[in-house]
Amino acid sequence: MSNTAPSSSNSQGRSDGTTITCVADFERTLKCKGYTDLGCYPVFYITSDGEAMSFESAWQNKEHIAGCIIEKSDCGMRVVAVAINWEDTSLQCCVSGKPIPSAYCD
Repeated sequence: MSNTAPSSSNSQGRSDGTTITCVADFERTLKCKGYTDLGCYPVFYITSDGEAMSFESAWQNKEHIAGCIIEKSDCGMRVVAVAINWEDTSLQCCVSGKPIPSAYCD
């Protein structure tokens, strides 16, 4: 991911995200293997219904997600942004239920 993750963060310690508007945007973020180029920060996805999805879940469901992006579906699996979880230690993936790593907290 060529520095597409934003540097601003919200009050929950997560970045507001970089918008994903098409399948090419989504595929470009998958190339990062879950980390930003600069700083090697862990990324996660924001779905159309505002949930957080881990990189691992997005990778495992990439074909389905691509279809949702094309159809502009609001099924909960369409990703609309990629972001960095700076400090939110309670952030969990909406698909797997596993914690999403934060950049600065254990």
